[in-house]
Amino acid sequence: MNFLKPDYKTIDDFVLKAKVFYLLNDESAWGELNKNTKTKYRKILKEISPVNLKNDMQENLNLQREKLQKELDLWLA
Repeated sequence: MNFLKPDYKTIDDFVLKAKVFYLLNDESAWGELNKNTKTKYRKILKEISPVNLKNDMQENLNLQREKLQKELDLWLA
């Protein structure tokens, strides 16, 4: 699973940019696509995403792990 921050503005083709914008802003639009088309647009989203938030989120979780464990232990005790 990836948490991407795609920048659709970097796409030159207007029609493709509009489709990507629609997919990013309307989650139900993904249900209208077939499997191969979904794969195509997921690949495009990965290509236009300069930031993958998954790595940042994992690093932050690792930094907060001990604090979160202590908090959890406090509430469960």
